[in-house]
Amino acid sequence: FIIPCALGMVLLAQPIVEFVYMRGEFSMDEVLVLAPVFKMYSLGLVSYSVYGLLARVFYSFQNTRTPMLISIMNISIQIGLGLLLANMIGLHGITLAMAIASTIGMITLLSLAIRLFDNFNYQLFFKELGKVVLAAILMGVVVKFGHTMFVGMMSDKIALVVTIAVAAVSYLIALIILKVDV
Repeated sequence: FIIPCALGMVLLAQPIVEFVYMRGEFSMDEVLVLAPVFKMYSLGLVSYSVYGLLARVFYSFQNTRTPMLISIMNISIQIGLGLLLANMIGLHGITLAMAIASTIGMITLLSLAIRLFDNFNYQLFFKELGKVVLAAILMGVVVKFGHTMFVGMMSDKIALVVTIAVAAVSYLIALIILKVDV
């Protein structure tokens, strides 16, 4: 469920930040600063998760060196990109750099992990992954239009909760229709 969660967090970044933080001393000005940071962080959510799983695959083969070297590479990329993007686009450039570095690390670990398993059915895996991504995109359309509609009908906080519930149901229905093999 990490793919639809990441997409939902990207699409609903500002309402989520408002829901969680906008109380008392946290004003709309702070929300407008934090929402893009949250959105950029959310872009890397899938990579952060998959990277952690792939590192454990290497650990299970008693190989701690490969994930460590990839982590060093990630940190280097993150620092370099963080400095560059922060100067170009501001604070959210730092979290975008994290997402990009993590994605590069995940792809690198994945390419190395593929060599460990000769008999894994990658074609079936990527076919099912494609269905999951399609279901998430369909859910994203529901989120985008649903939240806009719900905000006009109810309070912002209730609209967010209703949108998340409707998104979850739409994602599950899409998985069933697409016959995702879980």
